[in-house]
Amino acid sequence: MSKLIPLITKDVNNKCIILLLKKYLCQAVNNMPIAKCLPFPKGELSVGVVDVMTGERKEGTFLRLFYPTSKWNTIESKHRWPTWAEKPAYITGYLDFLGWNNSITRCLANWAIGELRVPAVWQAPILREDGRQFPVVIFSHGLGANRTTYSYICMDLASQGFVVAAVEHRDQSASATYFFNKHNMSQEDDDDDEAPIIMDEEWLTFYKLQKEDDEYEIRNDQLIIRSKEMSKTLDLLTNINLGKPISNYADQSFSTQQFVGTLDLKTGCGLVGHSFGAATVVKALAEDPRFRVGVALDAWMLPIEEEIYYKVDQPLLFINSEDFQWRENVLKMLKLDNGSEARQMITIRGSVHQSFTDFALMIRGMLGRMVKANGTRDPDVVIDVSNKSTLAFLWKYLGDLLVFSVGY
Repeated sequence: MSKLIPLITKDVNNKCIILLLKKYLCQAVNNMPIAKCLPFPKGELSVGVVDVMTGERKEGTFLRLFYPTSKWNTIESKHRWPTWAEKPAYITGYLDFLGWNNSITRCLANWAIGELRVPAVWQAPILREDGRQFPVVIFSHGLGANRTTYSYICMDLASQGFVVAAVEHRDQSASATYFFNKHNMSQEDDDDDEAPIIMDEEWLTFYKLQKEDDEYEIRNDQLIIRSKEMSKTLDLLTNINLGKPISNYADQSFSTQQFVGTLDLKTGCGLVGHSFGAATVVKALAEDPRFRVGVALDAWMLPIEEEIYYKVDQPLLFINSEDFQWRENVLKMLKLDNGSEARQMITIRGSVHQSFTDFALMIRGMLGRMVKANGTRDPDVVIDVSNKSTLAFLWKYLGDLLVFSVGY
């Protein structure tokens, strides 16, 4: 018994230390440069936002729509701003992806981003103005991210006159995602149409590579799924625009009928993605001619198979960070250079890989640089340069370039 007493005492002391650390760290973060809402977008138009989930099981489609709305006062509609992390499981997913999931980091993360708000009006009606239609962009997130990780970019595009569908991929590359399984409550007959129906929420977590895994094979398999999800998203948006009935499992009270005839899909659709999402843009351009233009933010080219490089005919802009890129990766991008003005590449000095995500705008100063959310340049300047470049390129191939002057 005497041998156990020091062990028990040590365990109790460790727990006390952890509790004290949690208490004082949570108090200390009040003085940290962490935002409680994302910055407002730069365009003149107010932004509406809604989630759309169709289909049962993981084969369905899940996305967040950002779109121009009527002349709402966004500040006065603060009570309708959605939280950035919809469910606690998303915060846990981020921490698991980073390998930071412990009691202290959960305390800090829940404080820092648990109540973070997105300054867009939840379920606002889409802007209807003399039969105006809005060009469409589909956004693909990076490894360990999800449909809300790039909310500022998506809002900014929507405030300039785009409808943006931010896909949440279900290839287990997202930090976390969920879907619904529908089944009846009959204990005897699964096909009993009269039995009450329930919807079970099921989660897919991020797949961490194992020692025996071939990284290229795993990520290429995921890339194939991602590319198909981009095309399925365009199919869904087309059906919504045509007024076909949609069962929205994310929110059955919200009707997509208000979007009928508001999406300009006659000349195609644009794609934007970051990192793994940028690779997804390249793959989707090669495989679906309905996608007319692409913007690849700090692309990670490893998952792309060789033959894809020779199948992309559409305009493509690469926007790179200074910190992330390396020679072999850039050489793969240059395989897509055909010498025309429709293929462009820029690098933003003083930027890092996370400069394109919302984390760069949430966590600033010394703390932002410590966790590599920021580089040496002001994160507002970096995202402004990236968004202006993206907008100019998209408008050139999807819309009237004169509209680009809005908000800048």
